[in-house]
Amino acid sequence: MDTDGSSSSTGSCNFVSTSERLIDDLIFICRSLGIRCKKSKMIPGRTDVDFGNGYKSDTLPHWEVCITTE
Repeated sequence: MDTDGSSSSTGSCNFVSTSERLIDDLIFICRSLGIRCKKSKMIPGRTDVDFGNGYKSDTLPHWEVCITTE
C-alpha cells in the first residue's frame, strides 16, 4: 500500500486512490477472497492544502476503501 494506505492493530486497512477503477478492482479481489471491504463515496479534491512546512498542494478527487479481516 506504500504511501497511499494505512493499517491498524484491529485488523483493518485503508487505501486511498484517485483511480476509482483501481479501488473497484481491489474490492473485487478482496471480496473474491472472502475479505470484507467498504468503498467511500467520492471525496472531492481541495486546492491550496497547506502542509505546514511552507509547501502547498492541490488534491484530486479520490476514493477510500476500508478492508477488514482477522
